[in-house]
Order: sequence, then C-alpha cells, then structure tokens
Amino acid sequence: MDANGLKFWMLSDEKDWFRPGNPPAVQYSQARRSLRLARQRLPRWSLTLINPDGSQSNPLYFGVAAEAVPVQIARLSPVLPQAASEEQLLTLSGTGFSDNLLVTVTLADGQIQVLAAQPIAESPNETTIAVALPVAGPASLSVSLPDGTQSPPYFFTVLPSSLPAVALTDLTPPQPSLTQTLTVTGQGFQPNAQIRMTLPGGRSVDLAAADLTEPTSDRRQFDLALATVESETIALVQLDQVPPSRDDLGTVARWDADRRAVLATGAAPGEVAIYEPSADADVSDLAMGHDGVLYLAVGGQVVMQDLRQRWSPVVLTNPAPAWRLAPAPEAVWILDAPSEGSTNRRLMQLTGQPLRDRPGTGYTPNTFRPCVEAPLPPQLETVWSGGFEGERLVAIAASPAGRLALLTWVTDADARLRCWLGDEWSAPLTLTGTRFPYSVTWAAEDRIALMLTNVPTEAIVYEIPLALPSQAQTAYPLGEFYPLRNGTGTPFYHGLSLPAHYPTPQVPQPLLPLALPTYAPAGEARSARPWDSGSSQTVWHRLYLEAAIPATTAVRLFLGTSDAADTPPTDWFEHGFGNLPTPKNHTIPHGTWLSQPSEIPYQPGLLACPPEPQRAGLFTVLIQRAGRKVRALRGRYLWVRAELSGDGQHTPEIAALRAYGSRFSYRDRYLPQLYGETLFGEPAEAPGESTPADFLERFLTTFESVLTPLEDRIARADLLTDPRTVPEDALDWLGSWIGVSFETGYAPAQRRRLLQEAATLYPKRGTLAGLQQALDIATNDGVSSGEIVVLEDFRLRRTFATILGADLADETDPLLQGLAVSGNSIVGDSLFLGDDIHSEFLALFSADLPNPEEATAIATFFDELAFRVTVLVHQTVTPQDLSLIRRIVEQETPAHLLTRVLTASQPFLVGMASLVGVDTYLAPNPTPNPVRLDQSYLGERDLILRPPSLDPRLR
Repeated sequence: MDANGLKFWMLSDEKDWFRPGNPPAVQYSQARRSLRLARQRLPRWSLTLINPDGSQSNPLYFGVAAEAVPVQIARLSPVLPQAASEEQLLTLSGTGFSDNLLVTVTLADGQIQVLAAQPIAESPNETTIAVALPVAGPASLSVSLPDGTQSPPYFFTVLPSSLPAVALTDLTPPQPSLTQTLTVTGQGFQPNAQIRMTLPGGRSVDLAAADLTEPTSDRRQFDLALATVESETIALVQLDQVPPSRDDLGTVARWDADRRAVLATGAAPGEVAIYEPSADADVSDLAMGHDGVLYLAVGGQVVMQDLRQRWSPVVLTNPAPAWRLAPAPEAVWILDAPSEGSTNRRLMQLTGQPLRDRPGTGYTPNTFRPCVEAPLPPQLETVWSGGFEGERLVAIAASPAGRLALLTWVTDADARLRCWLGDEWSAPLTLTGTRFPYSVTWAAEDRIALMLTNVPTEAIVYEIPLALPSQAQTAYPLGEFYPLRNGTGTPFYHGLSLPAHYPTPQVPQPLLPLALPTYAPAGEARSARPWDSGSSQTVWHRLYLEAAIPATTAVRLFLGTSDAADTPPTDWFEHGFGNLPTPKNHTIPHGTWLSQPSEIPYQPGLLACPPEPQRAGLFTVLIQRAGRKVRALRGRYLWVRAELSGDGQHTPEIAALRAYGSRFSYRDRYLPQLYGETLFGEPAEAPGESTPADFLERFLTTFESVLTPLEDRIARADLLTDPRTVPEDALDWLGSWIGVSFETGYAPAQRRRLLQEAATLYPKRGTLAGLQQALDIATNDGVSSGEIVVLEDFRLRRTFATILGADLADETDPLLQGLAVSGNSIVGDSLFLGDDIHSEFLALFSADLPNPEEATAIATFFDELAFRVTVLVHQTVTPQDLSLIRRIVEQETPAHLLTRVLTASQPFLVGMASLVGVDTYLAPNPTPNPVRLDQSYLGERDLILRPPSLDPRLR
C-alpha cells in the first residue's frame, strides 16, 4: 500500500503466468526469474527448381502442417505476394479464427509488424490484412486470438518485384502434411528439371525428373513423403554403426570392421589394436566405464577388459544378446539386440568387478575360503522386459549423473524418449519434428541431443525435465544451435563427462551451442488468474513493469476488467513498452523508464540485470482505455495479457508486473466538483476524443506519479535505520551510530546480522558465549552447526585426572557433547590416578613439546591449561576465512587469555582421534588420488595409479 492508500497486485513468479500455445512461444526462466520469449527452431522447408543447364529458381519457402492445433493458417492469397513498399491486401484462410485477431508478420530482414485483421463476414475462417512487404525473401505469419492462443508460423515467400526467367510462383497445398502430394508451378521449366528440397536443419534431397509426376511446361508434382522415406533408409544404415568411445584423457577407441579389431589412438600418432574378437563374432558397441573398464558387446556377449590390467578380460553369460551399452557411475546399462518377428526387448544392468589377479599358487583344498573370492563379482541381471506397441527401441544413453534415456522410433510419427525411473520407464516424451534419429547423447543433465540423417550439420537438442511428468508429454527443439562442424555422421562418442563429443575426420569435437540464440519472433502469456480488487467500482490506476527491453524488442500489455472471476473481458486495452510498431488507428499509452529500481521504497527490484536508460529497469504507464471518451478502466477483476516480440536474436524479459488501485484522483480530491466527469454509462464507453474532465485527470496524474513515490519514501524512512532493509552502501553509516566496525571479509549479509545482534552481543563480549556468537556471525553459524568448536583448555584436565569425591559433571562440556556424567567413584576410563600422559593425545591438541626429553614440561601440563581457549575448525577453509576466524577470536577474548585456532583436517580415525564432532569429523570415503611428489604420504590415501586410458601408450 502506498502513501495514498492504494494497494498493488503483482505477477512475478512462474505460477503467476499462463503460457498458451503448442509449444508456448514464451517461457519462464528460473535462472533469471523472468518471462521471456522461448528459444525455438523454425521448421522451415524450401523448394528450388534446378534445370539441366544449371539455371536455378528462387527458393520457395513453406511449412509442414502442425497436428491438432486449435488455430492454424492453412492458406495465403496470393500464395506468393511480390515485394512492394505500398500496402497490399492479403487474405488468410485457416481454422479456429475469431473476431479481434492480431496478425504478426515477420519479414526476411527481421522486421516485425503486428496488425489488426479485418474479418470477412461470409467466411468465419477467413480474414484480411493490409500490409507493406518491402523486402523479398522468406517470411512468416501467425495469428493470435483474443484469449492469447497463437497459431504456428505459416511460412511463405515474398517474390521480388520483377520475376526472373526461372522462378517458382505457387505451391499447392501451401501448408502440406507429410503424406500429401505437392504441386509446384512457375516459369522457365526445362525437360528433365529437378526439384531440390531443403529440410529444416539444412539437409537437401534432390528429386530427379523420374520422381516428378505430370510434368508440364510450368508445373511439377511429387510426394512430400519421399524425403522421409530416404531419411529412414539412411537412418537404418547409420543405426548399424558401432558408436566410438572416448575417455577423459582425450584418447578414443573405435571398432574397425575391416581389420576386425578395436583400435585406439590419441596418445601418439597412429592406431593400436586393444581388442580382437574371434573370427565369428562382431562388436556391436564399446564403451569405457566410470571404473576404468572397457565394456564391449561382442557377438551378443559382454566382455570386460580392465584398462589398468588389474585382472584378465572376463566374458559374461547374458540373459539376452547384448547390443547397446550405456555406462553410468554405479553400473553399465545394456539393451539387448532386436530379434526378427519379436517386439519384446530387455534392459540389463551390469555391476561389480572380478577379483584382481594375484601372484603365486592357489589355496589348498583344506583352506577355508569364500565361495566367490571377489567381494562384488560381476553380476548381469534383467531389470526390465517388454516393449511398446508400434515403437522400435533404437538407442540408450546415460548421463554423467546416471540418468538413463531410451530412444524409440514410431511408425509414421515423431520419435519418443523415456527415462528410467528405477523400476519402470517414465511416460513418453514425443520429440516433435524428429523422425528416425539414430544416435542420442546427453548435452546436459536436462538436455538430450540427437543426430538425424536429414540434419547433418547440427544436433537437435531437447529439454528433458529433471522432474518427469507422469503423463505423456510433447517436447520441442530448443532454439540453440549445436553445430556438427565437419561431422562424419558416425554416432556420438560414449563419454564419461560433459560436454559430449562427435566424430570428425581429425579428432573428436565437443558438442557446444553457438552463443547466437534463436527466439520466437512473438509470443503471448496471460495472468493465471485475474486480480480481485473486491469492488466493482475500482478504478485501476497505474502499471509498473520491471523489465529488460532491448532496442529491437517490445512488450505490449493488454488489460481488461470484469465483475466476475470466470468471465474474461471482451474489450482489451493496449499499453506499450519498447520498440512498438506504429499504430494506425489511435495512439496507445506508452510506458516511460524510471531511474529508481522500484517504486516500492528502498527495494532493490527483481530484475536480474543492471538498469539501462530506456532499455532495462523500471517502467511505468497510466492505465487507461485508449480511444474511449472516458478512459478510466473500472471493474472488480483485472485481467492481463502480455505480448512479447523481438527480432529472433533478442528477447524482452519481464521480471515483475504490478498494478495499483483504486485511483487516488487529484481532480476529484483537490478541485471543485465542476471539474469532475459528467459523462457516464454508454456515452462514456463510446469511442472518440477524451472529455476535458478525463484529460484533466490524466494530466494531473503526471504530477501524482512524481509526488506519490516521494511521499512513500518519506513515510518509510524508518527502513533506512533497519539493518534488514538499509541499502548496502549505507551499512557502514548505520554501524557508526552504535560504534560497530566491520571486518573487511564480511559479506553484506554478515554485516546486517552483526548490526541486528549487536544489542545481545556487546553485553557478552569477553565471555565464552560472546565468542561463540561472534564466530557464528562471521562463519554463518559455524559454531551452532558444529563445524567450529570453542574449547576452554582447562576441560582437558577432566580427560586425565580427577579429584576424589568432587562432582565434575558438566553438561555443557563440548568434549562430550552434553552427555557427561561424573565417574569419580569408578577407577577406570573416566578416573585416572597419577600422571599417565599420552603423547599422542597431547600432540592432537598441539600441546607442543620441543623435544621428547623435556619431561618437566609434562609435569606442569595441567597448570598450563588455565586461561587458554582453543578453537577447532572442522572443515576445509580458505586461508582468508581462517585469518578472519583468528582475528575474530583475538578481538572477542580478554587480554589475559591465550588463544589458538587449530584445524581438524583428518576424518575419523579409530584409536587415535575418537571425539566425533570435536577433534575429528565424519565424511564420505575419499577416492584415491595420484601420488604427488613432496606432498603425498605413503599409506595415506594417495596411490600410484595407472590412468584409465583407452590408448595403452598413455599408461
């Protein structure tokens, strides 16, 4: 609520927005916490006529019809308009049209026009637009319904103003499906001319004259399915290729069918054979595991070959013939080979390793030994058996974190992908626009990449949610471009880490996206639910938008009101931000940029980028009904639609949208009644110039927009004295009020906490509790969480000796974690008579002895533990953090105390350091590291390791 008593409503989270479309043209970025245009691949096809003499026509662009969409453009008339600077009339035909359509036109140079369509009364699914097409080349259209539903793009070609001698001028049907016959017409056709079809992604298919039916001097016909038939044929050939393997050292291995050997290279020029199967067995897959073992599918069996040569190769007996492998961190997944006439398949899991080879003879028969020498012998078990109707299982892939994906082909439909959930497969994800992919790999933990025969120059990447839906879903290609530069077409490398790699004639290349994204040209989102003001007399006052709007993008907000939550408005009123197209019928209100990050007093704003004048930061606009005589927008429920547009390379971002109401009118509050509005009811709703009273009210809001934020800041000046809300650059100023100075290593959050707790910290300075609280502030609760222990050294006496008859129990003793019970009556573990000093224990607490001969220092050990404090740090800290802890300890302890800060860098050691949480800590068993000269200690974790390299010349 602001200084005038106005409330505000806000859209800022993913759940606040509903994104229509299939796929949605806008997305919510969790990383940036903003609404933005989605990255999309445009499925644009093209045709080119090639005559025998080498002459070629212009490319004829079109799109393949989408399946089951509520609104779609089916035809444009004229089909191929010619470029002209003057406006020309285009007629759109389709399905799902309604009144108040908006048409987005994108031209070859990136220019975007958003136009209001004029419906044709006799034809409900036809509409017209008047548009200027000054640029020849590929273009697209899309229509948006009033409820935000958007059609897929309709691709067409804008012909040059003067046609060349050889040209394609028409296509029937203009938006075909994959099963239809196309008729292409034009001029300049020669006998035996060919048609070159370019598919999405760049691959071309040449249709010879024999493939073209009913040839005439200006027309050819052919089946669009010819392109997909060829793709399936090539994909089946590629599917039989053996994927190569790559290790983290950069060496690779591949199967050479001619030499009948697995060849490795990367450590030195040339290739060396590392495995040769028998004459009657072929290798169908090979992959290096995370355990340094090379796994091979040979003749249906699985062979394990240790690259460190710890044991001899092992051949396993399989429940089913092995065909494809996928190494995961804890196991190796195996997909069995397809069998003729059967759709039943098996997924197997291989775990364990053989016992390493040992020198010497075996054990005698009388020696007791386990039945299986290896603690975890290789085990191959079937975890799933079955199939999916109408689908062919073609590939599996495991991510570095262990996510397993299964790729399937579907008869006459797009491919599908499933993920293994531990005991079953997830619901399928249909990979839109992808047929017959023959290789799959993980591009990230939430992205998979595919190789397709009809897209040889790039990998098609889809997002795979970490939390998979329980029902079948549709996935769409991401707009990022993952090039396969000089790719050979061989499947992706098996690998153990990211990024994935693909084969080239020279060396493997990483699969990385180009930095140039491809965004949808336009998209819409709307509020998931209307804002409820509680009164039908509410006048909605002002919008504040936290957004980034690059120069070539725009945001259009459409507002409408109703008095029922389930009845959307019929009239929408536009408010624009950024680079908007010039409106043709009226001037819409345009937002202005503000220098402060938020209109809410002393708030830093929600936008994830720094402010930039006119481009990024806070924008505001007065809510109004442009084109009406009385422009105040009144109603209980406010509905919001946001339309984002860009040039394909940039996108606007909306971090937050706030609306204020009901309006605090300076005209009605401060001026005589004669200045008030006199037009009400239907006359006020009529279109036309605004009334004088309405203009006066809007004019006065210009002053109100400056004064209200100033009043808000004055009214909430108390926030400047609250450590939780004071601006970061004023923390030192606020600390000076109470004499608090900050350590240079303190982050803003630590400075705020110190100011908040100063009142409780200062009375305890110089005490154990004060030191613990100061360390908690400096280390983000390091003492409270047990990572730091503050120990008064006199408590060490309790460990060695006692006084008969005295009760020395102390539930606050950090050595025993509050579980101490006096044991003075029991001679034994807790009662020692005499001075039996253990040097190991003294060494642990750094009671340093210059040399073993100084026995007199041992005799005075107990006396020396008085007025001393030891701070044990039970974590790996940086030198800077350790220095900060030492400074805090020095500042917060009295002058008569001696202090020391020690680190417990070793994990739990039985028999040497047994006080868990005090002088030792529990941690996962660390993996062995290679021995490092002058750093490693014999017998402590580091080992002389042979690197698991595919190329033995690197070992």
